[in-house]
Amino acid sequence: MQPGRWGPLRGCQRPSRTLSWTAWPCSGRQTACASNRDCSPFFRASVAAPSNQGAKSMAATHPRTHHHLRATKGGWQEKPVSVVPLNVQLALRDAMRKEGKSSADFHDLLWILAQESTGVVNARNGSSTARGLFQLLRAQYGLNPRGEASFGNAVEECQGGIRYIYGRYHSSFRAREFWKSHHWY
Repeated sequence: MQPGRWGPLRGCQRPSRTLSWTAWPCSGRQTACASNRDCSPFFRASVAAPSNQGAKSMAATHPRTHHHLRATKGGWQEKPVSVVPLNVQLALRDAMRKEGKSSADFHDLLWILAQESTGVVNARNGSSTARGLFQLLRAQYGLNPRGEASFGNAVEECQGGIRYIYGRYHSSFRAREFWKSHHWY
């Protein structure tokens, strides 16, 4: 295998200090190993795998199966808003009404929600404290009407996300544009 090439070994493996391959629990949000993206920020493609270990031995040590939802920054693909279930879309509309936000902002908020959680109520990020439809971090849980107890209620999760977006970006359009540039918000 040439340095700087992925070859048969892909994602979720990192070289230890001695350059032997070890399993690495994935740190990305539901990341795909086969997408030419490793799940660890410490991995660098320029490190070659030892010649005495192959893809079969790595597959045997792989800690878990992944679902392809997010590609690398250069290869990121927008998730369509159609992935968000109708009941979550209605919850977003209800939350916008409760928060006094214009219905004109619905599509920007729905787009952000689709990118963050694909409409999964009480979605959890295994590598951080991000949680809910808008993936609020623990420091922002208090933005939900009942704090952490709001998780599991789609309307209240949306209210927390709306409060975060308007508190930080002052508009859903600005939040969406920031998300498009950085792939987080």
